[in-house]
Amino acid sequence: MNRKYTPKDIEPKIAQSWDDENIYKSIPPISQTPPPPNPKKAYILVMFPYPSGEGLHTGHARVYTGTDVLARFFRMKGKSVLHPMGFDAFGLPAENAAIKLQKNPIDMVPENIANFKRQMKLLGLSYDWSREFSTTDPEYYKWTQWLFIQFFKMGLLHKKETPIFYCPNCKTGLAQEEVLEDGTHERCGTAVEERNLPQWIFRITKYADRLLDDLEGLDWPAGILQMQKNWIGKKVGKSGESTYHLRDWIFSRQRYWGEPIPMIFCDKCAEKKINYWEGDRSRGVDHNNNEVEQMISGFVDEVKDDLYGWFPVEEKDLPLKLPYVKSYMPTESGQSPLSQIEEFVHTTCPHCGSDARRETDTMPNWAGSNWYFLYFGRQHDKTRPPSLQNWKTEIGDPSAQWLPVDWYLGGAEHAVLHLLYARFWVKAMKDIGLVSFSEPFAKLRSVGMVLASDNRKMSKSLGNVVNPDDVVSEYGADTLRVYEMFMAPFGQEVAWSESAIQGAYRFLQRIWQIFISSDSITENQDEENFELVAELQSTISRIESDITNVKFNTSISTMMEFINLWEKKKLSRQSSAKFLQILAPFAPFMTDYLWREILKNKESIHISTWPSVDKSVISIKKVTITIQVNGKMRGVISFENGDVEEKEAIEEALKLENVKKYVVDDTYKVIYVKERVLNFVV
Repeated sequence: MNRKYTPKDIEPKIAQSWDDENIYKSIPPISQTPPPPNPKKAYILVMFPYPSGEGLHTGHARVYTGTDVLARFFRMKGKSVLHPMGFDAFGLPAENAAIKLQKNPIDMVPENIANFKRQMKLLGLSYDWSREFSTTDPEYYKWTQWLFIQFFKMGLLHKKETPIFYCPNCKTGLAQEEVLEDGTHERCGTAVEERNLPQWIFRITKYADRLLDDLEGLDWPAGILQMQKNWIGKKVGKSGESTYHLRDWIFSRQRYWGEPIPMIFCDKCAEKKINYWEGDRSRGVDHNNNEVEQMISGFVDEVKDDLYGWFPVEEKDLPLKLPYVKSYMPTESGQSPLSQIEEFVHTTCPHCGSDARRETDTMPNWAGSNWYFLYFGRQHDKTRPPSLQNWKTEIGDPSAQWLPVDWYLGGAEHAVLHLLYARFWVKAMKDIGLVSFSEPFAKLRSVGMVLASDNRKMSKSLGNVVNPDDVVSEYGADTLRVYEMFMAPFGQEVAWSESAIQGAYRFLQRIWQIFISSDSITENQDEENFELVAELQSTISRIESDITNVKFNTSISTMMEFINLWEKKKLSRQSSAKFLQILAPFAPFMTDYLWREILKNKESIHISTWPSVDKSVISIKKVTITIQVNGKMRGVISFENGDVEEKEAIEEALKLENVKKYVVDDTYKVIYVKERVLNFVV
């Protein structure tokens, strides 16, 4: 065995073994525990990425590694883990990029996805790739179109000419939420105009109170909860009437690269004032609730007179596929490029059989990401056309084993748009029995942005982008992962540091040397240092607590402290194995290699059982905790026994006179780094 730590020699071999052994395949929980949450499962999801031509950047690597640490941890804790990956590939960014490259997005996007997937595998991300899909897959967007039709039947959609924000650069209408406070388009920065255009509009305001009320009880960052509340913006006047900042959602886009809206307009039926529900209210959606029935009936009454002549595409004809064209440049007329394609536009009316025309607007990029978390739990059958029964068989019932998402991680830039729209769709779907829950994401955590080393946002034009491929080539994927987790608290913005990544590499190098030498590991358990064993047990306890609290940086620092001690003392092979196991979620390649090659285990470390904490061993260790008030040291407390919980530390700290004079009542918050620091924030 090479005595020098050379990641490029071991990482490809270990990655191949994971594929060969299929160790990351999601296996549904054996039994259900209704109602959710099911304690036997862990659905861990990162926000759907847009597969740009530039590939992954180090910001991606940070959030993807964070979710991967959680997935690997819960897998070792014995939970059934769903940790999938897919791609949000429709929308303006992809279309504008394709225009620059003079390609059709249908050709360009698969190339970008292949590159993203290559990089993700390079980083050792433990996805179940059998569940991968893109929002641009017709087998996926046939269901997005089917959901649109269900919402239409509910009376939640109508089309009318309305004043909208219009981007003259992107040549499309925009939702209110896509316009920044300075009046520019959040995608391209162009000043928007106001135009009157016929638009499909989602009546999200009908759910304003539920979107507001259901925020209570969500385990989300306080700042994001407040942003949701502010955007809904409910105010009650003196006479008791409520007004809202939230406006109905402009859903049409006059662009090519999106899901075709599955609607047909018939002039003959419009002249006769015939709409979809005419004389037959049973043509709505299925539900078994009288209150829901009355609500939907009211919704339909409010919009049906705006919808004479409009009918949904029949289920048997889904997906309504986006045609492959050579020219798809947006038009100056305010109409979609699809309006220029006669064979797409011309069709027959599903009601009367007369000549009719298809809707030529497409859906916004938000449509595919509104419900993708359901599709990951599917039991896929490509031969089935969309229908209520096939929804239940293929998506509804299988995904119920996993939903709602237990851990959802992503950027704070999605605090309003994506989260608000997804919550709205889920509530409407619950009303018609497509899902059994009201909120899709039980626990949400945000990741801080990774800046360039010059403290500016990474940008290709500035030449300061750090490519993960380059880092992996020089230092290995494990080094990149450890550094990204160690660089700062997970939700905090931080600048890239070349010297710090070298420090992460040296840390792994030291661990490598411990395992390939005979100085720090003994075959005889009686020869291991008992105090070091106690410190190891305490370290296991801290790491477990830190991972579940998304304190990945303190996990790494705790292990670094332990290595400082271990290099001077001995552990048995059994204890050494436990250290590898707690490092495994962070450095999956090296730990699995040492687990198999040095410790001679036949199966991967990543399907081993997380080591339990022996509190009787921890109890021999004396613990000293620094007490701070607003970050300033105000005293020290000591415990003869280890495993000191937060409540116990607070009780002892409040006995100190130098703490009591600053913490005068109970209106304080506490930051507790277990057995190290207790900080009162007053």
